[in-house]
Amino acid sequence: MTSGDGFYRDGSFIQHGYHPYTEGYGAALLGTMASVLTWLAGSAWAVTDPAQTNLYRWVYDSFEPLIYRGAAWDLVRGREVSRSGSTPQGTGHSILQNILRVSQFAPAADSARMRSMVKYWALSDTVRNFTNSVPLQVLADAKALMADSTTVPRGELLGHYHFGEMDRVIHLRPGYGFGLSLFSSRIANFESINSENMCGWYTGDGMTTLYNDQLDHYSDSYWPTVNPYRLPGTTVDTMVRTPPSNPTRANGQSWRQSYPWVGGAKLDGVGSAGMQLDAWGCSLTAKKSWFMFDREIICLGAGIASSDGRVIETVVENRRLTSTGTNAFVVNGSVMP
Repeated sequence: MTSGDGFYRDGSFIQHGYHPYTEGYGAALLGTMASVLTWLAGSAWAVTDPAQTNLYRWVYDSFEPLIYRGAAWDLVRGREVSRSGSTPQGTGHSILQNILRVSQFAPAADSARMRSMVKYWALSDTVRNFTNSVPLQVLADAKALMADSTTVPRGELLGHYHFGEMDRVIHLRPGYGFGLSLFSSRIANFESINSENMCGWYTGDGMTTLYNDQLDHYSDSYWPTVNPYRLPGTTVDTMVRTPPSNPTRANGQSWRQSYPWVGGAKLDGVGSAGMQLDAWGCSLTAKKSWFMFDREIICLGAGIASSDGRVIETVVENRRLTSTGTNAFVVNGSVMP
């Protein structure tokens, strides 16, 4: 695509005009195509159109960087994050299953690559068991993949990925993954329709996502319990959000700001990103920058200004405590009390 809904050359996926939805509507499209093409493969109606190679490119460019050890990144799931029972692992494993189905009719080299990445994700996921959660029609293939000694797991994916067409950034280094959710005059801040995602106000305002060994961080009731006014990485006006006039849509949803400047650059496995922020419903403006290296991520804010007389906050992090409450809070290498 060059405009509108669908997949873009840089791996982005847009739905509803200006919302990032790779692992929402994009995942649904992948599932539909995987099913239909699997049914037709080997029959008189098998698809032979060379454009079918686009499907394989979507797997590599759109989905592979956006699965972290079996978990889908919430920053491209849109309002689905607010649904009861919807988790990064649930969505992620659905994508794994469909990539496995695509591998069944893909050319040999593509099939081997897809099977290798699916096997790595399945083995590295400590939250959800792959073969215990697949539907019946995929179960035999999933078990065969896990038992296939000739398929070597891909290993940890490393790289820096800018999805410029949907204002998203993914930074993958050894032992962690870091994501940025941004918005601009092209991409909206968040979507809230059908009474879903009613507190998603700041999920596109520079929100950061950090995956590490605590793989269940975003799946164990994170969204129902996190303070929606203090999402990690955001600079916000502390105004109290009033109930919407339309009870099915949150105030400020699908808003595109006045500034087009959101973007970045990369060199090998490192990169930078920036956003000129024009916050919804207030006078807050700011310039936010992120510099992402091997073991360091530098987050900068400049020109933060507001004339409304309210407190402006920048949130560094907002992590969920484990059930034992023993998470270590470390600052500059020292464990805090």
